[in-house]
This record gives sequence, C-alpha cells and structure tokens, in this order.
Amino acid sequence: MKRLFVLLCCLAIAVPGISGTVENASRWGFDKNDATECLQKAIDSGAAAIRIDNTGHDWVIRPVKLRSDLELIVGENVKVKAHPEHFLGVNDVLLRGDKLKNITIRGEKGAVLEMNRRDYADKSRYAPSEWRHCIALYSSENIVIRDLTIRGSGGDGIYLGSLGKPMNYCKDIVIENVVADDHHRQGLSVISAENLLVRNCTFSNTKGTLPMSGIDFEPNYPEERLVNCVVENCTFTGNDGSGADIYILKYNEQSPPMSIAFRDCVFDGNNRGIFLEAGKSRGRVEYINCRVTGSRKHTAYFHIPGKGLEVSFDGCSFDNSIPVPAFLILANRPSGDIGKILFNNTLITDLISDAVALELRRSRIGTDFAEAAGGTVTFNGRPYQTAELLQNEKAVDELLKKHPVAEAAGFELERPQAAVPARTPALLRFRGVFSTVFLAGEGEVVKVALTGSSMWNKASKTRISYQVAAPDGNIIKKDSFPADTNVFNLEFTAETAGLYTLTVNTNRQQVQVAGSHRGQAMRMDNGVLGLVKARGKLYFEVPAGVTEFHIAVSTDPGELVTASLVEPGGKKVQTHKGIDGMRIFSGKSDGTGGSIWALDFESAVEDIYVHFLSPLSPYCSPSRDLLLRLR
Repeated sequence: MKRLFVLLCCLAIAVPGISGTVENASRWGFDKNDATECLQKAIDSGAAAIRIDNTGHDWVIRPVKLRSDLELIVGENVKVKAHPEHFLGVNDVLLRGDKLKNITIRGEKGAVLEMNRRDYADKSRYAPSEWRHCIALYSSENIVIRDLTIRGSGGDGIYLGSLGKPMNYCKDIVIENVVADDHHRQGLSVISAENLLVRNCTFSNTKGTLPMSGIDFEPNYPEERLVNCVVENCTFTGNDGSGADIYILKYNEQSPPMSIAFRDCVFDGNNRGIFLEAGKSRGRVEYINCRVTGSRKHTAYFHIPGKGLEVSFDGCSFDNSIPVPAFLILANRPSGDIGKILFNNTLITDLISDAVALELRRSRIGTDFAEAAGGTVTFNGRPYQTAELLQNEKAVDELLKKHPVAEAAGFELERPQAAVPARTPALLRFRGVFSTVFLAGEGEVVKVALTGSSMWNKASKTRISYQVAAPDGNIIKKDSFPADTNVFNLEFTAETAGLYTLTVNTNRQQVQVAGSHRGQAMRMDNGVLGLVKARGKLYFEVPAGVTEFHIAVSTDPGELVTASLVEPGGKKVQTHKGIDGMRIFSGKSDGTGGSIWALDFESAVEDIYVHFLSPLSPYCSPSRDLLLRLR
C-alpha cells in the first residue's frame, strides 16, 4: 500500500545539544519551598544546557516560561512539582513556550513533572479549567521532549497549539519515551502540528473533562494543520475517553489536507479504543499493525469521513468483548459525497457474539454511505468482504432512494371539523429550527404559548428567535425571547385569510409549543423535525390513495430512543426499542385517506430527528384534534 507519510524517524530535526558545561539550576539559589525564581533565572541566563539537579527536595514551582536554544534536563530522580498554593489562573501552565525554536526537554532516570490535578477540582479554591497543562508549546519548532514521566495536570500532559500568524502550528516535534499519566483532559493534545513524531510513549488513565483521551488531534480553526503526524509504538491504556481521538469538525474545504499515521500501537482497556470524526477534512489517516482490545464501550467508533479523506487499516486486529459491533461507522449528518474506510489484512475477533463485526448506522438522511467501507476483514476466523456485512444499510439506501423526504408541494390543507378546540399538549420539546403553520380567517387572532428552556438545566443567556410570515411570505412579526422564559405568549392578527407560518430558531436550546388554535401543524422544513427528550405523541394524516408509508426516526450517537407507530384505533403496530442511529417505521393503510396515525415517543435520552418519507405529507401535530387536515 502506498504511504503518504515521511517516516519522521529519518527526519533531520535540528535540536540543541549540550554545548560546553551543563549548568545546575540550583546555583541560582534553590529554595525548597518555592524554586520558581531559581529555575526561571537559570533558564533566562542564556546557558545552553540547564540541569534541574537533585538537591534532595522536589522542585516546587509556579508557572515557568521557556526560551529558545535551550536544553532543559530534569536530573536523576528529580521531581518538578506544581506549587500547591498557586496555579489559580485557568491558563496557568507548568512549563510554557511561545514562538520558540530549538528546545530539548529531557529527563534522566526517574525524572518526573507533576501537577496537583485533584486539588484543581476544589471549586472553592480553583476556577474550573481544562487548560492547566504540564507542558504547553505554541507556534514553536525544532522541539524534543523525551525520557520523562508527566502526570497529574489540570489539563493536558503536553499541548501543541498555535498563536496564529505567521506560523499557526508547531513544527518538527519529537516526543519520545514519555509516560503521560493521570491527566484531567488529555495525555497529549495536538491542535496544530507539522512533522510530529510520537514514539515509544504511554498515555494512560486520563480522567476529568472531555474528551479524556490518550491523544487528541483536534484543530481549533480551519487554517490550522495536522500534516505528517506519526504515532509509533505507543501504548494507550485506562483512558476514560478514547485511546486516541481524531476530532476534526472545524475544517472546511480550504483546510490543509491532513496526514496522520498510527503504527505498531496498542489500545488496551480504554473506554473507546479509537475514535474518528473527520467532518469536511481531506487527506489520509492510517492505522498500521495496531491492536485494539479490552475497550469498555466501543472498540472502534468512526463517524463517516468527509469527501476527500481516506482511512485505512492494514494488519490491524480488534478484540471485542462488549455487546456492540466491534467496528461501528456512523453517519450523523447529511454530507453528500463521502470518503472511504478501507480494510486490508484486518482481524476482528468478537468474544461475545459472532453476529456483527462491522456495522454502519446513520442518524440523518442525505448520505448514501453503504459503499463507504471497502476491503476484506477476517471475522472470528472467517474472511468477509465488507459488502457482505453491510446488507441492511444497502436495503435502507434503496428505500430512501425510492421514498425521499416528504415535501409540502402538492398538499392543500383545511381546518379539522372538531367543534370544541382542544389545547395543544406541551409535552413534546422541539430543537433546531422548526415551523408551525396556522390556517386563519381574515381578522382572526392567533395565540400560541412558547416555553423555552436551557438544554442543560441551568440558566442560559441564549435568546430564542422567531418570526411570523403572512400567506404572501411577508414577515409581520419578528423578535426573540430568553431561553429560560417560563412562558412567552405570542399573538398576531391575520389581516387576510390563509396559511401563516411561525418559524422558531431555538439556538440549540429547547422549546415547547401550546395553543388552542383549530387548524395548526408542525411542518418538516428541509425534510426533518428535531425533537429533544421527547415523551408523547406526534399525530399525522395518511393521504388518500396511500396504502403503505414509511417514517425514519434517528438519534445522535448513544442517545437512545424508544418509539412506536400507532394506528388510528390506538394499537401499536411497530415498536423500536433503544434506537441508536436510524430505524424505519412502516405502516399499511386502506388508501381511503383521512386516517390519523401517531408516533408515540416513550423514552429518549436527548436528540431525535423525524423524517416523513413521500408520499406522506410533511405536516404533523402534538394534538390530534387541532391537526390541519389534508384536502
């Protein structure tokens, strides 16, 4: 297989060497209670090589700034420890370097850098933070970090970031023979880097704040880069997130193509073995001769890669001991054309069941992704073509091609015949941008109550915006209200008879809708209606002439939903429990029209996406009696 990466072990990186005498830092006046001034003076002295020497005491320091052209040696059995009464600032870092060149930070036998991670959880003393790193380098180049144990940070063991132009990345970095243990956020965060080699390292026991991974590749901005990054012969174990994350949601079509390779790595006993969500990134990610075993939640969990990205597995093995597919590939947003995940000489062993080795799940309509995986795996001793493992998704693809999402064109609406209007139940919560339509006569006053609330059960300054459009499309009312409003009463008068549209943008919060206007419906704009933590029924009418119909219900990863399709007489005809991804509900009608069915949401962790498929109409309502009817 053709390799796109330069082997960084052969890369000529100009790093400082010991030039002349190695100066012991203690000569600048060691203080066992606070050695900061001593160490900072030693670094600032201009000496080419500084040893933090063994004085018989820990080097207890406050934040220290590095400089260019420096070899900093942590002496044998020396511990450099964060001062327990400092690091109160949310961005305080043990050792920090900004726009530096030519640095080696290395340890002799038994050398340790240590912070006080558990102390930082005391909110009476410390502001919550995920940025109290042990070593943080920004826009720096020609750096070596090796032969050290780095543990207990309030953020990352090592952070490689950017300070923007002219160089918005770290360049020519080697991290070797490092143990990064017991960190709050990551063992190593790679925000922006070119020519990075991580070799013979261990990343373990990360726990505290998300993503809690051994290594996390995660740019903050589209222009940052992950180019020629190699992780070789490393072990990832006991991390509460993934062994290694690649999380690239900030990239766009103009972002630099990324190139990342994991070679001869072991991912053992992490919550998730490996994880990738690559968005719109381009380039290549390789896993070569890697082993994933002992994962507690997912062995391999990949969101479908964007167009132009290829992910390959060559000579890898996955041991799965949990009752989920060993390799889960998820499409969680419409993405059009997509990249590829390719397998070569890949071994999957399922220690629980031999039913499923690899599964594709979608949580949105819009991507035909059953061809996204290719190649051959050996599953429990039997060779499989990946196409053999993807039959269910191919059937769904065919159904979605035959029945695209429902559109409003061609449907005419009229008021229900109920004599006594009933109030819309406010049980269902809606999220995203949604529209409610009201059929009103000239001069009629329409009243609707909107209840906004924060998604995370705490006060939010976010405002929920809305607008009301008349039948001719002109906006007659437009404003916003705070997300944590108990009830916002909206009222408008229909100047002409027709269909009025209320569009609400929840701004990632949640809104409940209640009212008693006879003749209203939620309309699925762009083919989807977003709900959140829903419990209750969503009613819809099956058009005349339709004898079979389909509805797709999907979730975000891990946000399980249980729902049933309910026929007009109230009988549940189909139930899907614990939906994780997408499930299709299918019903049969007599074709006479006028029958009102329902989706009954019985439980939901968080987000739900409902897609009515043609020939259904895109109209529904939490109220059976108030639902606009089809002519």
